[in-house]
Amino acid sequence: MRKFFIFLFFRVSFSLYSQQDTIFLHIVTPDEWSKQIEEGIIETVEENAESMLDETVEEIQHIVDDKKMNINDLSPEVAFGILKLTDFQYYQLQLYIENYNQLLSLYELLAIEGFTKEDLERLTPWVEVRLKPEKNLFFKNFFKYARHHLLLRYGQIVEPMVGYDKTQPVYYMGSPSHWVFKYRFTTQDRFSVSFSGEKDAGEQFFKGTQKQGFDFYSMHLCLKNFGLLKTLAIGDYKLNMGQGLVMGSQLLSGKGGGVGAVRRFPTTIQPASPLNESNFLRGIAAHIGNYRFSGIIFYAHRFFDGSLKTNEEYQNLFDGTLSVSGYHRTLKEISQKEALRNRIYGVDFVYRHRIFKIGIRAVRTGFAAYVNKTEEPYKRYDFTGTGNCNIAFDYQVLIKKYLLFGEFALDQKGTPALLQGAVFELHPKVKIATLFRYYDKSYIALQGGAFGLNRYNKNETGLYVTLQCVLNKKLELNYYHDIYYFPWLKYQTDAPSKGNELGIGLDYRIHKKCSLTFRYQLKKREQNFRNNYTNALYTLNRNKFRMIMVYHPLEWIQLKTEFDFICNQSHAVKYRQYGLLLFQDLNLSTNKTNLVFKLRFALFDNDSYEERIYAYEQDLYYTFTVNSYYEKGCRAYLMLKYSYKFLDIWIRISQTYYSNKTEIGSGLDAIKGKTKTEIKAQVVVKL
Repeated sequence: MRKFFIFLFFRVSFSLYSQQDTIFLHIVTPDEWSKQIEEGIIETVEENAESMLDETVEEIQHIVDDKKMNINDLSPEVAFGILKLTDFQYYQLQLYIENYNQLLSLYELLAIEGFTKEDLERLTPWVEVRLKPEKNLFFKNFFKYARHHLLLRYGQIVEPMVGYDKTQPVYYMGSPSHWVFKYRFTTQDRFSVSFSGEKDAGEQFFKGTQKQGFDFYSMHLCLKNFGLLKTLAIGDYKLNMGQGLVMGSQLLSGKGGGVGAVRRFPTTIQPASPLNESNFLRGIAAHIGNYRFSGIIFYAHRFFDGSLKTNEEYQNLFDGTLSVSGYHRTLKEISQKEALRNRIYGVDFVYRHRIFKIGIRAVRTGFAAYVNKTEEPYKRYDFTGTGNCNIAFDYQVLIKKYLLFGEFALDQKGTPALLQGAVFELHPKVKIATLFRYYDKSYIALQGGAFGLNRYNKNETGLYVTLQCVLNKKLELNYYHDIYYFPWLKYQTDAPSKGNELGIGLDYRIHKKCSLTFRYQLKKREQNFRNNYTNALYTLNRNKFRMIMVYHPLEWIQLKTEFDFICNQSHAVKYRQYGLLLFQDLNLSTNKTNLVFKLRFALFDNDSYEERIYAYEQDLYYTFTVNSYYEKGCRAYLMLKYSYKFLDIWIRISQTYYSNKTEIGSGLDAIKGKTKTEIKAQVVVKL
């Protein structure tokens, strides 16, 4: 079967390659670019992709939704994270606007140092020139420029699951359907209000324990650019400060994302109405000041998922006990909502100059209940107590075309964490970046999100180097290497361990209608080797190869062929284990019919779960799927989108077939059979 996969892939690939054309500088569309960002994130955080990426996609689509970005009003997170500008380019752009006022045409970019014709063609699909509106006309034009956005979504697994059989001792009390709604009102990029709600599969709806309807509601109200008030957010929002050692929720950067992805961008306050129950703050935050001096003050609560799905969980409430997220107290001592809540508040001050920036911040997290450590040895240095406080200092300085940045942080016990990086533009076509990180094994930052391998920024020392080189108009090379060390134990690693990881990527633009991508990744890490006596460490080598070909035979047809191969080998055993994935995408879209048709068929063959392969799948608006392919079988999905004036209708059907299994999943989510089918439908109204 594997030989068939390899033969079929290269047969298709070389057939496409044989069609030659003249050299043409390809302009990447916003849709293509957002997909590249999403796939880059998968390379970085694939181990946690299922739980993390929905927020990132929402982040991207908020930025690029419905209209191009204004070149005269680019925020740093958009300039670096989406448009991939260098710090030198962004600095020269802001200097030009300051000296010569706002751009009147995109062609003025050619007069700005650091911008080339290729940059202009690359940015054209993304940006446009819009003059900033006069602020005193805001209330007069409040409804004139108002925009409404309503989203309704339904999803469900078709096959019956064990948990919905009420004859079982434990079962789900609700229906297997998943419901989401989201409404957003915006005007002039200065005012927005949003409401959303979500009902998970298995939860009750307008009855029982969920008489209020959806089990999760979210909302925000946001004001921007009113004098010294830069941003005021009430409700749900996200915060990113410095490089993330104290406060960070941004996911747009990481390994394999290129030179511009080695650092976090402090997006300050980002209003949100998330469609899940994690990774956001609920409260109030204000950003006050001007370009040179500014500060943030915030107060919020963060809630953990404490919804009740099964009859057993519901009965435990009446029994008077609750054990969630490290807490275990009687309901007489503390209520359910209090046990699932923590308070977060803090301040952040920043001073900016043309070529440098410094910032200082303090964040306090307090819990309503005492958090105990578990008895596992690897969790010896985990947080315990009722609260934690962090302070941090960060800086950034631009010296010609070289950028230095870093952050130093302490927790309330004085335990340090340090991150230091540099970005060098050796040539307009050659850029290199380095990043050193030291996170003490007992450092505690409950809201942190800096660059690193561990879920929390602790117990890690490493050096990361990445290179980005444009070899010619058709070929680009990306390389990274990460060497790291864990001074304390980890999950399934019963001793201090080390590892290293390298990745090489080649992007080859064959011609204007065809591109070819190669990715190779080697990971070496240490973990337990279980035997009858000890859990001695051994080195696991993971080789991963990916080849992607995208071909546009006609303007309304896109073909994408991808081949993934994984080989795992350990020093403790003599044999190797493999994983293979081959899939073909077909996308059809025509302006005449307003219909978009997307289809995928995939074949996979993996020796074990350790050889699973993650692959990005196109999905409904504001969400997508990072599917984990393991075992043996095939998978297919079909998605249709129909647009009519202000209305978009989406339908998606997917099915996975396992040839070597008779039961899929486990516990209450187990399915008796070889197939798992999911249907989704969505309606989006834009006015």
